[in-house]
Amino acid sequence: MEKYQNNFGINKNSIFSQILIFFGTTLLCLSVFAGFSQLFLAKIIGADNVAAFIQNPFNNIQFINVFKCTQLVSSIGMFGVSALMFAFLKEKNGFMYLQLTKVPKPITMAFVVPLVLCSLPIIAYVYYYNQQINFGSMNKIVHDLEHQNAEITKAFLSSTTIAGLLFNLLVVAIVPGIVEEIFFRGVLQKLLHEGFRNKHAAIIISAILFSAMHMEFLGFIPRFLMGLMLGYLFDWSKNIWVNIAAHALNNGISVIAYFMFVKGYTSTDIDNMDHYGIAPTAIAVVFFAVLFYLFYKNVNKQPIELSN
Repeated sequence: MEKYQNNFGINKNSIFSQILIFFGTTLLCLSVFAGFSQLFLAKIIGADNVAAFIQNPFNNIQFINVFKCTQLVSSIGMFGVSALMFAFLKEKNGFMYLQLTKVPKPITMAFVVPLVLCSLPIIAYVYYYNQQINFGSMNKIVHDLEHQNAEITKAFLSSTTIAGLLFNLLVVAIVPGIVEEIFFRGVLQKLLHEGFRNKHAAIIISAILFSAMHMEFLGFIPRFLMGLMLGYLFDWSKNIWVNIAAHALNNGISVIAYFMFVKGYTSTDIDNMDHYGIAPTAIAVVFFAVLFYLFYKNVNKQPIELSN
């Protein structure tokens, strides 16, 4: 395991204490940034309009960009700032702790696109069956909440301009790809690895938390599987940029696909399709397994360091 030195003495604490400190910084950042965002949103569009937007986002198109900005700020604060704060408590050079100072080899990055593309039919298939789960007495509440979240997401992505597409890619793909990866893989997975001394336990638990913190029950299992993939990519490559690329690409494909649907370039709404079918999914599983194995066998475990 890697050892880090700093001026705060945090590494002298137990891993359990460090995890508590990490979640403490997360709650602090969430409170500050989310609170500021909500106050700003209420100030700009009015508290009543915020509630109206959430209930029916398509009736309040003029508020969408403002709402997206507040969501962006909240995400950066909760995940990005908290991860950076903790990283600099762990090491003088927090960027090094987060593995942000390492450039992956081209052979490593070459696997990202085909891996993500092959994962899409698998994720879609699992997502379809995840939606069929009956939550008993909570079933209606869960489905109503998911429907509301889906409507807000569609409103976010409903822009038909190139500028709107680029902004959506920033908000939905690029920024989450960066801040969520440094949070869940760059910090949380590493802390859990230190604590359990078992990389598989660390990857599984961080993947569970990664999915749970998105608060989408009908997409919990596929997002958990995505978390597993990202966890192993990070463990094998020791490079957060591989994860950022994979995460951003996965989200970006959805953004572009919905843009093409809204523009009328395609008749397929990926949010409403069942899945790709059994045969395409089975083929995707085979290709994904082969690529995943080749990544494991060929990835360079010691990426190039950026020059100072």
